[in-house]
Amino acid sequence: SAASDVYKRQALLYESLRQADREAEYAQHDGRMTAWAQAGEAGGALFAGVLYAWAPLLPFIIQIGVWVVALLVCRGLTEPPGEDVPQHTSHLGEAWRIARTALVDRPGVRWSLIATALLGLASFYPVWLIQPYMQSQSVPLTWFGPIWAVANIMVSIGSLLSHRLLYHLGSRGLVIFCLLLVGSGYFGLSVNHAVWGFAFYFMLTLMRGVQGPFFRHCLQKQSRRFE
Repeated sequence: SAASDVYKRQALLYESLRQADREAEYAQHDGRMTAWAQAGEAGGALFAGVLYAWAPLLPFIIQIGVWVVALLVCRGLTEPPGEDVPQHTSHLGEAWRIARTALVDRPGVRWSLIATALLGLASFYPVWLIQPYMQSQSVPLTWFGPIWAVANIMVSIGSLLSHRLLYHLGSRGLVIFCLLLVGSGYFGLSVNHAVWGFAFYFMLTLMRGVQGPFFRHCLQKQSRRFE
């Protein structure tokens, strides 16, 4: 699935940096990776409709080219050397061991997973509701594509700023900052009835970008202690 591919890329990035004694740079590189991905989605939001109107097959042809380039990049990757891990009797037994270790034996992993899930829901839940919200606020339909693009750019900016905010605010301060963005975003969306009220949604997408590299780094470090 797409989600499992993302997790594999994150693990490959972490292990590559760890082998090079550059583990501390993980959040910075993860943020850059996320920023480029969201910038690409923002570009797609702006230009896909134009390309489709000009030539309906053109977006699909370009997508094939993107897949070919991605395949070539993947072929050029080198997996870092791994460590020997004990073999288990069944996949079910291994899944149970991982779940028990993550949710019971390792409080750091458990709370990181809970925080990631809650902040992720806080930012993704409005994804499905922001368009009906904008319709109810009489936002012109032609604004929808640019607004979606700006939302992705805010995720990109947050991802790039994540490691810098961690340096200045610390772990606790970064979490508090994310909670403030969530509270301010939802409060603004709920009380504002102006046509530009959707702008508070950008606070939630900014939070998504900020929290991602930080919590993924936490999970990667904690997962090294499983063996």
